Amino acid sequence: MWRRLATAAVSAITFSGLWAAFPATLSQAAAPAAEVIVVGGSPLGAITSSPPALAPAFAQTTHDYIVRCQTGANAITFTLTAASGTIQVNGQSGATATVNLSLVENQPVDVQAPDPAAPSGPPTHYWIRCLPHDFPAITVLAGDRHDNHNSRNVIIRVIGVIPESSNFLLRSGRLLPC
Repeated sequence: MWRRLATAAVSAITFSGLWAAFPATLSQAAAPAAEVIVVGGSPLGAITSSPPALAPAFAQTTHDYIVRCQTGANAITFTLTAASGTIQVNGQSGATATVNLSLVENQPVDVQAPDPAAPSGPPTHYWIRCLPHDFPAITVLAGDRHDNHNSRNVIIRVIGVIPESSNFLLRSGRLLPC
C-alpha cells in the first residue's frame, strides 16, 4: 500500500501543478517531443534502463516513471522484457529487446505495449520522463506528528527547493502545503 501511495505522490508532484512552484529553469523549460517505443506481442513484464536506473521499479499497473538525467544529451538503454512469450520492438523479436535513446532533460518516452488486462485491445502507455538534473529530492512519509500517523495522509518533503513550504500533504488526491 505504501508503495502505491509513494508512487502516487511522486507522480502528483512530477506531473501536476506543484511542478510550477519549483525554480523557473525547471518549470519553464520546453519539453522536447516524446520518443515513442511501440511494443508488439506479449504484454511487458519488465522495463529497465541504464544508466540511469528507472524509478520506481517496473510494475504492469504503474504507468509513470522517471530516469534522473544530466544536462545535455543522455544516452540511455532501455531493456524491455516480455511477461511471457515474445515481444517485437524495432525489428527485434524475442523475450527481451533493447532500445538505445538519446534523451534530454524533460523529454518523455511513451512505451506503447499490449495491455496486460486486455492484450488484444488498445495498447497501454508507460510514460518515462527524463527528470532534470536539478529536480529536487523527494521523500514520502506516512502521516506526520500532527495527525498521529493517519494512514489516509501522505506527507511529501521536497528537499532544498522551497524552504518556507517544503512539506506538502497529499490528501484525497490534492496537494496541500503544511
